[in-house]
Amino acid sequence: ILGKTRIGVIDSKYNTLKEIVLRDKLYINDICPVDSSSVYLATTKGLYTYNIIEKKLTKIYYFSNVSVEAITRNPYGSYWIAYNNKELAKWISNSNSVRPVRFSNSYLNNQSVVHEMVEADDGILWIATNNAGLIKADTKRAKIYTYDIRCDLPSNYITHDIFAASKLRVWAAIGNDGIAEINLQDSTLRHIKVSHRNVYSILRRLNGELLIGTTRGLMRHNPETD
Repeated sequence: ILGKTRIGVIDSKYNTLKEIVLRDKLYINDICPVDSSSVYLATTKGLYTYNIIEKKLTKIYYFSNVSVEAITRNPYGSYWIAYNNKELAKWISNSNSVRPVRFSNSYLNNQSVVHEMVEADDGILWIATNNAGLIKADTKRAKIYTYDIRCDLPSNYITHDIFAASKLRVWAAIGNDGIAEINLQDSTLRHIKVSHRNVYSILRRLNGELLIGTTRGLMRHNPETD
């Protein structure tokens, strides 16, 4: 996402970046791949598909009149979509079926906005917000658990594009407050400080190592030894 109204396509073979300006001037909150030529765009005016080759923008009917904050694909090919600040739905694009999720306890407060979501290996959906901390959503039991400053999270503001999840731990970037590591076995929280850097993204490699995107470049962190 470039400046919220544009997207960029990186050609890794030739190491080039192509900027695409969308005709409709959409405010883009999130982006998710569909296939090798198309992406989903979560925008304040609904959910769209954009075909990069054909340069074709198509609105998804069910989410055409809502503000879509975030979209993520799970390992089984369906999508989780956060919209209208408090709504969450599971969308199966092949059959175009939508299953809203209703939680038994509060999901978000009125001022909260979803920044990012990821489904961990155990099926738990993790949700990053702008002021409600990190939310653990058990969608099968329709219950949520919140990690915030009350349980020693350094900040309730979780920066955009932030997750690295495994069956044992979850890591979340907290801007200039570093990284929060949650142990899923005993629910303990560890604060990983990153000196003089704002952390905005985390990627977990297959060997368990974390790649951390900061305002001063890329860092590497091994949770087992560092």
